[in-house]
Amino acid sequence: MTSPQAVSNIAADSWKARSTRAVRAALPFGLAMSSGLLYFLAFPGPGLWPLGFVALVPLLLALDGQSPGRAFSLGWLAGFASTITGFWWLLEMLRRYSGFPTPLCVLFLALLSLYQGARMAVSAWAYARSVRNGWPAAPAFAAAFAGFEVAFPLLFPWYFGSVLHDVPALIQIADLGGPILVSTLLVLVNLGIAQAVRAVRARSAVPRRAVALVVAPLALALAYGAWRIHSVDAEASAAPRLLVGMVQGDVPMDITGPKAYRQAFDRQAEMARQLADQGVQLVVWSESAFLYSLDASDMQNELAAALPDQLRVPNIIGAIVEQAGPSRREAFNSALMVVRGGQVTGRYDKRFLLPFGEYIPFGDTFPKLYEWSPESGHLTPGTSWAPLPYEDKRITTLICYEDIVPSFVNEAVERAHPHLLVNLTNDAWFGDTWEPWMHHAMARMRAVEHHLYLVRATNTGVSSIIDPVGRMLGHTNTFVATSMTGKVRWMHGGSLYESFGDLPWYLAVVVSGLASFVRRPTRS
Repeated sequence: MTSPQAVSNIAADSWKARSTRAVRAALPFGLAMSSGLLYFLAFPGPGLWPLGFVALVPLLLALDGQSPGRAFSLGWLAGFASTITGFWWLLEMLRRYSGFPTPLCVLFLALLSLYQGARMAVSAWAYARSVRNGWPAAPAFAAAFAGFEVAFPLLFPWYFGSVLHDVPALIQIADLGGPILVSTLLVLVNLGIAQAVRAVRARSAVPRRAVALVVAPLALALAYGAWRIHSVDAEASAAPRLLVGMVQGDVPMDITGPKAYRQAFDRQAEMARQLADQGVQLVVWSESAFLYSLDASDMQNELAAALPDQLRVPNIIGAIVEQAGPSRREAFNSALMVVRGGQVTGRYDKRFLLPFGEYIPFGDTFPKLYEWSPESGHLTPGTSWAPLPYEDKRITTLICYEDIVPSFVNEAVERAHPHLLVNLTNDAWFGDTWEPWMHHAMARMRAVEHHLYLVRATNTGVSSIIDPVGRMLGHTNTFVATSMTGKVRWMHGGSLYESFGDLPWYLAVVVSGLASFVRRPTRS
């Protein structure tokens, strides 16, 4: 007969075994969650960018030996955690402007985070499949991560490399391969550190390839960055200068009534007049800064009457322009180059409209959708890539979040060959959160990719001037009515990324897909 003490010992051993198995089963999910949180903390906002070099390490350790299905779940958890923490500011925007109750807004944010987090899930799945098929782990993960950064469609695009926006020496490689090459730099360092951690856990020497994965990419990026900054600075110092002023109106989204509109417009007009008095050569207003819709057939008279003194110098003004269309009166989110007498010498209509904010997908096919969501905009996308003219120079204008889509900006630059980039934005929708700083961080990469100055005029901030190597030459604070001035240079631009765009990263998707389904040949 078994003694009571023996029975107790057996029960305790069984409980310990079950506990150990439970901890081992939960550990990968804890590591994946940690990766998501580290990724978020490296975001602009928290701004702890050095964490970008280790943010993926817990996930890489969690994926060791996992099946593709389990890897998908772990990647999804990491992606969900980073998205729901990094994009929490969407909740307040939904609560204020969607008209839906808070629980439903929370549900929308959770669903968006699940969708956007799926990018990491697909990358982890492809990586696990590739490793199971016998392909080397480090190249498999780098190809999957980089490939799906470009290929997975997101409602709010985001690139891991943007966490280094404040480190110009490391982001110059963006002119070779865009923001995803900067992401790949971070990925390689993470892979090297993960290999070192595995070696330490196994009580073995850290392999040389782990050290090489950390040291070599950083050394090459720093060397290239030092050379590129020096050469671009030399080119900029010899380029013609322009004194530019920006108007930040701080007009709230919930403004109502003719009197309030007039006061807000007059405040912006006065800032523009003062900038003209200071001798600026170009005044840039924010997106939709002209608070009254303009009729395309009578714009010159309206602008001349509203801005009699400001047009002593050219103004780029954001406005909603209405005109007759084939089936309805159409409205465009436009940027206008306006000179003396109200003459409009150039017009750019926003092409890349924000779904649900500026239009409803399939809304023109099914008009009932606009009846169901009356708060959604109903704008018409533009069709022209033509730059705005300034004497003999060309300015490519980007409206709102067009400046965070590198492929879109690449095409705009390729078609227009501009000497300057200008962005008009209104981030007032998102309140005094991290969103304006995140938007600003991602936009900075466009200056580096094309070696052009970037002027950002935003309604509620962050307004700024970015030089062709990504340095911020000045900026405003958020949610304050103010103006700023600064000098820019007319640059010629040009880069390898302009020539090849994201082609290498789409090839990475193909490579990752092949490795996911084709076994690596083995030697007999």
